[in-house]
Amino acid sequence: MNGLGKRGVMGYILKASVRVLLAFCLLMPCAVPEQNDTATTGAVQGTVSIGGHTDPLFVSGARVVLYGEMTISSTESSSEGKFSLSTLRPGIYLIEATYFDLHAEQKITVHPGELVQVSLEFEAVSAQEKH
Repeated sequence: MNGLGKRGVMGYILKASVRVLLAFCLLMPCAVPEQNDTATTGAVQGTVSIGGHTDPLFVSGARVVLYGEMTISSTESSSEGKFSLSTLRPGIYLIEATYFDLHAEQKITVHPGELVQVSLEFEAVSAQEKH
């Protein structure tokens, strides 16, 4: 047996097996495609505006908060009044936007793999209504 006893052959086989197993474990992550959460989560995107549907003024810097059973997520509207929140667990949420004294809210349902479009509109308040 080429100078190897029974123990030497078994040790050689064991070392070779460990090396093959180690190489397999190191290379396996490269062969597995990356998991994509979009199949099990959803997303919300939309706009924050003042006015109506005919001629809205989009609000930059509005605070947008999403309240769920086990989730609170927030963001701020962009200079075009746009916002987005992603990787949300499926469920029913309350989404609200605030900007100084202005407030808008809406109930939404997020489904797996879907994008929910939301338009949050602040009511225009006249000077007479404030007094």
